Amino acid sequence: MKDTQIFQTNSVKRWRNYKWSFRVFLIILVFFIVVLGIALFTGSNPSLPNLEEKSKVYQGKMDPSNPFTLSQKFNKKYKGFKDFLDKKIKEDSFKTPNKQGVANQAPFIRAAFYSPWKGKAALTSLDKYGSNLNVIFPEWFFIDTINHTLQTRIDSIGLQTMRAKALKIMPMLTNFNSALGDFDGKLLHSIFNNNTQRQKFIQQIVDTLTHYGLQGINIDFENINDNSNNPLTIFQKELYQSLHANGFTITMDVAVKNDDYDYEKLSDYNDYIILMAYDQFEKSTKPGPICAQKWIEECVDWTVKKIDPKKIILGIAGYGYDWKTDEEGKIIADNISYTEAINRAQIKNAKIDFNNDNYNLNFTYIDEEKNSEGNIENIRHDIWFTDAATTFNVMRFSDEYSTAGTALWLLGSEDARMWNFYQRDLSAEALKKIPINFAPLSAIPIIPDNVGYDGEGEVLNIIASPQVGKVLIEIDTAEMLIAEQQYNQLPSGYIIQKFAEDTTKPGPGHKLILTFDDGPDPVWTPQILSILEKEKVPATFFIVGLQGEKNIPLLQRINKDGFEIGNHTFTHKNVA
Repeated sequence: MKDTQIFQTNSVKRWRNYKWSFRVFLIILVFFIVVLGIALFTGSNPSLPNLEEKSKVYQGKMDPSNPFTLSQKFNKKYKGFKDFLDKKIKEDSFKTPNKQGVANQAPFIRAAFYSPWKGKAALTSLDKYGSNLNVIFPEWFFIDTINHTLQTRIDSIGLQTMRAKALKIMPMLTNFNSALGDFDGKLLHSIFNNNTQRQKFIQQIVDTLTHYGLQGINIDFENINDNSNNPLTIFQKELYQSLHANGFTITMDVAVKNDDYDYEKLSDYNDYIILMAYDQFEKSTKPGPICAQKWIEECVDWTVKKIDPKKIILGIAGYGYDWKTDEEGKIIADNISYTEAINRAQIKNAKIDFNNDNYNLNFTYIDEEKNSEGNIENIRHDIWFTDAATTFNVMRFSDEYSTAGTALWLLGSEDARMWNFYQRDLSAEALKKIPINFAPLSAIPIIPDNVGYDGEGEVLNIIASPQVGKVLIEIDTAEMLIAEQQYNQLPSGYIIQKFAEDTTKPGPGHKLILTFDDGPDPVWTPQILSILEKEKVPATFFIVGLQGEKNIPLLQRINKDGFEIGNHTFTHKNVA
């Protein structure tokens, strides 16, 4: 018998079947691999049915106001209940879940003003702490200075971040004139007093809010120069009626005890009034607290005689001023953030005092500044600012008073420690149930990318490196207030001293400082040194480490001549 293998056969059919089966399997495998590759590359997911559109179709079928729907008893009842729910949702619109879906537990409005035009700190603060808010007032709406129409300046990144935080977005409409650097009452006059222009302007607001899917508006009109406050009241009434007819919320900022505002009537034409209880002392006044606690309490007491406290949102200051006297004897002031105030105290080695009467902070320092003639003078600076303790004490009063809530001015300039409690209910009853932990307020964390500068000139010297701040806090346990605090160690970022500015007469630009980079070079550096030695001219050599290592004798000669030696890295890499 002929030896054969078990599966051996002379049939060609089996081999052909095997080959085609393998080919089909291979084709299917390649197909699935291609599909998988395309899916991974595009990152797309299978589309789901558009349930939102489906629901709108069904709602339309039941809505008796729809001309294509037969009016029946059932859908009339549904429509009435739906309107009730819509109204209830609008009333509760400020109590919004954050992006994690956990509702802000405070029964109050917790808002903040956001200005993208004051540096990246605002966006950083919004991104990091926005979940502690339920309402945001971005500075986006302005009045065109030529044709007095609505002008929008919406930053897309800010809008995207606010939506990601599930905040109620209510842009601030302001009559601030950038060209003047101040509020301009003239921008409002034609709108207030021309019925056609007023209606057109209001319609622009409604259309813009609808287009961007926003929840309402915040009106911030200041320095109004009309003969009476009646034109503002009429405008606000018509705006209120138009916005409410379209489901929007409206708030208005009012200064304290100001004749520009008819507080009682304006409260009828706003969902909330934001009482700007800050700038007690400001740019046009002498130095003093931004918002003394007793002054705030007095302002609220005065206002609630005209406005229901449940309609008042208390404005809270999160900033400071640096006052000085100019050459003409006029007092001027710069807006500064909490971080800038701390940096200036660190640079000048100043002692910060927490005033336990007004709960604001202050310090003074002397700075050398040039006058118009180029001479150096010693100028006194008075700084007043607020911090987390100020904010806590103001919120304790506000929540105890049962106002509608609080609004921080200004996001990005605040003391970040306040975010440990800003979302909380700070009424006495709430604190009994859930006591507050004051420990986080005793340490001020290092602020990333915080760099402060002192002096003038092109030469830089690091005089302070990042360090955590340490604060000793004393609590008034009876009133649950922060009664005293001591800044024992100031927090710091990098503090850079700038020096070597030419202060000789006739002034900057008349004195040259020679610097030589990238050496020492065996060919050119000896020739340069010979000229400098002969003419007795000082210079600075910024050496590259590798070059110095190769030319030790030249390096010794530079040092022996007394020239300054600077570091230009070891390998001259691009370190940008």
